[in-house]
Amino acid sequence: MSDRTMSDNIVRFTKAHSNGNDFVIIDNRPTQTQKAKHKFTPLYIQQMAHRHKGIGFDQMMVVEAPKTDYPVLKIYNQDGTKAMACGNGTLCAASLMMTKLNQNEIIFDGPAGLLHAARRPPTAEQDLLKCEVSLAMGKVSFDWNKIPLAYECDSAKLPIHIEANKAPFAASHCDDAIAVNIGNPHCVFFCDDAEQSLPENEGSYFENHPLFPDRCNVEFVSINQGGSMRMRVWERSAGVTLACGSGACASFAAAKQSGRITANSAVVHLDGGKATISWDGNIEHDIYITATAHIMYQGSFPLTADHQAQ
Repeated sequence: MSDRTMSDNIVRFTKAHSNGNDFVIIDNRPTQTQKAKHKFTPLYIQQMAHRHKGIGFDQMMVVEAPKTDYPVLKIYNQDGTKAMACGNGTLCAASLMMTKLNQNEIIFDGPAGLLHAARRPPTAEQDLLKCEVSLAMGKVSFDWNKIPLAYECDSAKLPIHIEANKAPFAASHCDDAIAVNIGNPHCVFFCDDAEQSLPENEGSYFENHPLFPDRCNVEFVSINQGGSMRMRVWERSAGVTLACGSGACASFAAAKQSGRITANSAVVHLDGGKATISWDGNIEHDIYITATAHIMYQGSFPLTADHQAQ
């Protein structure tokens, strides 16, 4: 399974998704025939991300040659900005690279630190294009300065609110938001019924709230009977997506920290599927996400002189 043959004006890519959260993965490691890696401008990424004129994706994952011991993973949003974390995208990139390298574990040197992923060896019923992968997403932080917030305040009870049935907000009653950082900033609202949220309105508003100088991902969460969770999400720079791995981790961490959930793991139901999140509540320990990575297809996209980084 190879997509590493690249010419000067063609970029080979793999399309993948986890729970409908979709990605373009580019293996940008040098080869014998392609010594120099491609560099991507924001304009190129925007055109590649376009749902009608390009390929379309929520994030672009670029794997590059190791600087030290592990391959480097870079993450880009649809608008060409760099992202610090993407759980589902890392799951998909890990699944692809484990297949290429014929191994069941991999460590990436990610934007926010090392990311360790492992998959269950495929069985007769599970081929390499659809594998369950577990990923250590790193440490959880509720420190206002690390999230970051614009000023010091209680990250477990932010001074921002959703008023039910007041336009443009349609959510049922929501508690005060909780801020979490899992490589990237999150604003988590616990609602009576997450199904009544309108992420396209509420998410856009809170992503750009002055309290979040780097903007944020916004989650709307309700706790189901039996301890599972329902989450809808607005992703920073991507908008409404069918799933968000770091958002599912942030939502579970916020539920655990606030006492809404006491177990060390829970299934999070997303618009596009489900993921299992595990964390014991100790901020010194990593939080884990387990979900299925789907490798869909491979293709190529032109790289013109106008698109190349100077």
